[in-house]
Amino acid sequence: MNGYRVFKIRDLLVQNSIESAFINPHDPRWAEFLAKCPHGVHHQPAYVKLAAKHEGGEAAAFWARCQGCELLIPLVVRDLPKETSLQGLRDAATPYGYAAPLIYPLTNKVGVNKPCTVEDLNRATLLLECLRGECSRCGIISVFSRMHPLLSTPLTPFKRCGSLVAHAETVYVDLQSSETSVLWRQLRRAFRKSIRQLLNQGFTGVVDEFGHLPQFYEMYLDTMRRRRAKPFYFFDWDYFETLVGTPTLEPHLCSVLNPEGELVAAILYLGTAGTLEAFLGGWRESYSHLAVSKLSYWFMIEWAQQQSRECLHLGGGVGGADDSLLNFKRGFSPLSAPFYTWRLICDAEKYQAAVQAWVSQSKFSVEESFFPEYRRYIVGDGCE
Repeated sequence: MNGYRVFKIRDLLVQNSIESAFINPHDPRWAEFLAKCPHGVHHQPAYVKLAAKHEGGEAAAFWARCQGCELLIPLVVRDLPKETSLQGLRDAATPYGYAAPLIYPLTNKVGVNKPCTVEDLNRATLLLECLRGECSRCGIISVFSRMHPLLSTPLTPFKRCGSLVAHAETVYVDLQSSETSVLWRQLRRAFRKSIRQLLNQGFTGVVDEFGHLPQFYEMYLDTMRRRRAKPFYFFDWDYFETLVGTPTLEPHLCSVLNPEGELVAAILYLGTAGTLEAFLGGWRESYSHLAVSKLSYWFMIEWAQQQSRECLHLGGGVGGADDSLLNFKRGFSPLSAPFYTWRLICDAEKYQAAVQAWVSQSKFSVEESFFPEYRRYIVGDGCE
């Protein structure tokens, strides 16, 4: 940040009165904020609580307000890894998924363009600087966030305060502007052929048959083992049960059945405000050669459009990479949206001390593309 910008921020801090607080999921300010600002399912308090339990941290959100501009960022706050040998310090990250910082009234759905003034950008920057200051005061040395590809928030404040890193795009299906026949033609030709063959062989789909959940859970874990997924992705049974038992997360299970009526593939979707997110999926190894997971996506595209949903977000590659998973998802839609992560160092001196302690303990070299650097090779943490 250059000298002029630092002066401007300090000047704004003097001129403006800011309300701010770290709030828990039961604080009414959280629900009141979401009621007026576009958001995703991963912003829901119930989801953040569940994610925090799995990720070994405390569920919270940072809320701040200044002259009609408000910030909300869901967080999982954790102690630093033992490898840093630093006691009493913590860091924070948005929960697994796309729980991006929301800025009211600047955050909108993708495609909704509203004018944004210089004053708006300055106030938003001020709120992010307030986050930095409050984190530092509370012993939180860094914040990591995955931005939401389908929410449009001005990026300038995030570039001013912290660093914004671009990753490969994510894929989504627009369910409002197309008929089912048009959505079918958008599929990759080889996908259409494969899906036709499966349908002709008698494969069928069903949505919201939650009696399949125990089988799906075992199938999901088996899929993660075959793909040699990181331990982070081995969610326990309680996690699955809580997801499908929380109405505010709008869970939907899309199951694929073979001609004998046996479950061979499924994807669990979560939703809010007209948008569905593909969340967890798996398939039986014996059916891998048939690529039955394609039906899990296509059946959900059909069902979601019939239910008058606006959008189906298929997501991107593993860790934001341009990989085979992302290429597979591109086969269902030509539409994509940019994906960013945001990194904020709240206490530079203590952050560097944590990195150096981690290097000394782990014997790994520093890799600046990963954030926070001291969580590198701690599975499920950070992003490259």
